[in-house]
Amino acid sequence: MSLNPYLANKLVDLFLRESKIESCIEFGNQRFMIDKSDALPLFSETDSSKVLKILDSQEDKNALYDLTRLFYKNLGIKQYQTIDLNGLDGAHKFDLNLELKEHYGFKEVFNLVINNGTSEHVFNQKNIFLNSHNLASNKGIMVHMLPFFSWVNHGFDNFNPILFLDL
Repeated sequence: MSLNPYLANKLVDLFLRESKIESCIEFGNQRFMIDKSDALPLFSETDSSKVLKILDSQEDKNALYDLTRLFYKNLGIKQYQTIDLNGLDGAHKFDLNLELKEHYGFKEVFNLVINNGTSEHVFNQKNIFLNSHNLASNKGIMVHMLPFFSWVNHGFDNFNPILFLDL
């Protein structure tokens, strides 16, 4: 999965409107997949040389996770966690088909819960959305960025936008 320019810009807009977002959890650990010209405005000047070095290097693909963490830090996130069975970048190795509170005893809550291209790969849709709600703090924000029409053979599910309005 990847943090792409569209989601990054939407998150910047969100953080400009909402000042109390200090914690975030994402379903799937996200590689930073934004080219240099779009990426640099998302970071402080002091971080720009590090960003350029990572984006110019083809050697360390794991450094793209570092950029995602740095992006969130620049937005004001003090606590950033991910859930991914691959365990990369310190991700919680939780199966999202299961209820996280019940199965793992994971009861932390976050101001921001992001499902960026993950839930379509999970069989138990009830639990993925239950987990989203359980992880969100009171007045927390959930972002679901998922495929819909014409994404044939990508994951198990495609979503109709009306689902999120009704949800």
